Amino acid sequence: MYVRTSRINENTDEQEFIIMDLKGNILKTLYLPQTANPQHFVKMMGMTPRFYSIANNRFYYLVENEEEETWELHVKDIK
Repeated sequence: MYVRTSRINENTDEQEFIIMDLKGNILKTLYLPQTANPQHFVKMMGMTPRFYSIANNRFYYLVENEEEETWELHVKDIK
């Protein structure tokens, strides 16, 4: 189980995740890129959007490219 915390690494600007087993034992702590959190979506849809996913030891996340007005899919391996 992956748990996203509110802690931010000041040196890398990445967000803390804790990997736990199903009994709640902490297996590992790591930092992954922060993801977009557009507040207007929350107000419009009444829910919190998630712009990331974790699958097969990879962290998939969307990054907004404001200059080109597009979204980019990025992938980071979790080791």
